[in-house]
Amino acid sequence: MAKPVKSMLPAGPLLPSKKMQLPELSTVAPNLSRKPFEIKQQIKKALNKRFFTQETGNYAGGAQTANAFALFLEIVPEEHVETVVENLVNDIKKENYHLTTGPQGPRYVIQSLRMHEQNEVASGLPPLYDPALMRESSSGDPLACRSGAGR
Repeated sequence: MAKPVKSMLPAGPLLPSKKMQLPELSTVAPNLSRKPFEIKQQIKKALNKRFFTQETGNYAGGAQTANAFALFLEIVPEEHVETVVENLVNDIKKENYHLTTGPQGPRYVIQSLRMHEQNEVASGLPPLYDPALMRESSSGDPLACRSGAGR
């Protein structure tokens, strides 16, 4: 059995993994009887403090999944939304419309792009990133998913 590849980025809620975790929850919201809105704001503040870099306008060092997931969750501070969207779009274009998200990220990238009126960029992604086509291929060839082989 192959060993899992260890990410260089910190595991956590903005970097989807098999086991989603919010390690700061107990320190951010110790009294769960508070109003849900207040708890949400505290969690948003904690996530931004841990993962967001104001100088660059990126989450988790600029990872596509991290930026897209933050946009999808609507935790990006209002004054930085445009910059985070721009960073995500520029990275996708820099990668020649290739996503570097792994299997969990495409749905958040596509939804985030559409949420922020970047439909042309979302439409420019190969069909491989259509969540309906995201299936494991027995051959290991990622393009086999695109052609429908291995379904």
